[in-house]
Amino acid sequence: MKKPIAAALFCLAFLVAAAPPVHSQTDLGEGFTFIYGTRGLQICQGRWIPSADVAKPGVCEGQLQDVGMFNAVSARQTADSLNQALRILSAIDQKLAAGNEQTNMLIEAAVNTQASVDQLRELLSASITRKFEALPKDLLANEQFREALTQLKEEILIELDGRSPQKPSPQTR
Repeated sequence: MKKPIAAALFCLAFLVAAAPPVHSQTDLGEGFTFIYGTRGLQICQGRWIPSADVAKPGVCEGQLQDVGMFNAVSARQTADSLNQALRILSAIDQKLAAGNEQTNMLIEAAVNTQASVDQLRELLSASITRKFEALPKDLLANEQFREALTQLKEEILIELDGRSPQKPSPQTR
């Protein structure tokens, strides 16, 4: 009786060893399926079609790749994407730096222009005042004429201030 049991165990062991490996799969939901088999863990990058026969593994419609290789390819693609993002960010940074430099130059030009306008306004006001003060004394002897000239001088100075650009207030800067 030992021989039939030994023969049955031998046949059972042979059938288990000769049978194709049973594959199990887990769908990740992102188009990848993990397949466990004799070669270890692999990834089906495509559609996994399970076999109707439970003893047969199924078919991967797409690329079947080792997990290590998949990780290496994914890491390379990630590194390439990060490098591309860094190049784009660097280009943006350079353009912002150029824009900031131009803005600073425009601000400096505006400040210089305002200083020139202020200086010109002061020179014009001083020149107008000097011209009115240089009028002959006998002309200014008439009180009405002197008041009219003083009023004219004030109106000219007010008109000068009204026509020249004013300094921006600290609130608008």
